[in-house]
Amino acid sequence: MSSDAENRANMVLRTVYLPREVDGELRRLAFDWRRSKGEIIRECVRIALGVHRIEMFQSSQEHKAQLEAALEAALKAPPQAPRSEAQSEGVAAGVGVGAVRNT
Repeated sequence: MSSDAENRANMVLRTVYLPREVDGELRRLAFDWRRSKGEIIRECVRIALGVHRIEMFQSSQEHKAQLEAALEAALKAPPQAPRSEAQSEGVAAGVGVGAVRNT
């Protein structure tokens, strides 16, 4: 990875509060890996955002599959004959098809 100094021009400062125990784990990890806490935090954020993108992609794929299934079911359904103008007017007036009007 590039050094912090090389990338600083392309970075923004964010301040976060971490629980003391998380900061302690971060400090130990940085020491063990011989990396700065900032580098580790940035890598963790990149990983979290990647996981989020994967989850969003999977969610959109599931949604797409549901839409495709609904479309396929609609296409398999028998077509309905278009209503004539008289049938539409009868339905609008509350008269069913084939019903007899009392005059």
